[in-house]
Amino acid sequence: MQSPAQKNLAKLPMRCAAREPATGAPIMIMAGHAGYYPLPPTLDVDALNTRWGASPAQVEAMLAGSMFGWEVPAANPDTYATEAIKCAI
Repeated sequence: MQSPAQKNLAKLPMRCAAREPATGAPIMIMAGHAGYYPLPPTLDVDALNTRWGASPAQVEAMLAGSMFGWEVPAANPDTYATEAIKCAI
């Protein structure tokens, strides 16, 4: 039987790019890792996610997982099924 973290991680790419919530600086998040890795400020986050195959829902889930743990419901990309949900938060 898979743990909640394993179930969430199975739905995520190996890595994604995001914006650090407090500063807006580009960051890289690795699935299953706590925290993030800074990226150069000139990198295009959306272009990296396209190249890496990370959807907007997966990026949101990975941001949550890297901060709060990979077992939390917010680390499941199904939580962010539509852009309408993201905008409502």
